[in-house]
Amino acid sequence: MKFEDLRHDYLNITGAKSGWETIEKSLGSQNRNIQPVVQKGLITTAILLLSISTTVITAQKSKPGGSLYAVMVLSDKVYSSITGNYEATIAKRAQEVIDSQNSPQQLDEAAKQYSNTIEDSKKQADQKGEEKKFNETLQEQEEKLEQARKNNSENQQKLEEIIDHSQRIRGEVEGDRDETEDGENSNTEKRQNNGN
Repeated sequence: MKFEDLRHDYLNITGAKSGWETIEKSLGSQNRNIQPVVQKGLITTAILLLSISTTVITAQKSKPGGSLYAVMVLSDKVYSSITGNYEATIAKRAQEVIDSQNSPQQLDEAAKQYSNTIEDSKKQADQKGEEKKFNETLQEQEEKLEQARKNNSENQQKLEEIIDHSQRIRGEVEGDRDETEDGENSNTEKRQNNGN
């Protein structure tokens, strides 16, 4: 039944006309009372979205260990999950490791996030069947990290640990996970014999 039909039936009842006018007035005032609430809700939502967007944009310039660095890492993780572009996130975390070499605290945080990122990205690559692409991405970043290691005498040990971790993850993708402690040490020894 429609509203107009209900109104017509109600008015046919004796003495209901004045009651209907009261109901009609209260219904009309209820509709007007909802409008400011909806407007306030929309304005609040817009302000909240603007605040979140501003925070995320500001966080993109954050350095490892900075107050908004966790926001940047989270936004990058969400972006790579939505788009499936984990390569850009790996490259960004590797660059942060390279850029953080002069600060031990920043380097530790950057190394931690690089490790987390490659582990998360490995899961994405496995799900999408992109092991080869993932392997190539890691190998490219390892080369950049190796170059940085050769150029930085202070943090060579930390950079070696990061590269070794990346190689272990890459080894899992390639299927040669049975690397032992001796295998890990031989990677470090190979680097030391090849130039440092």
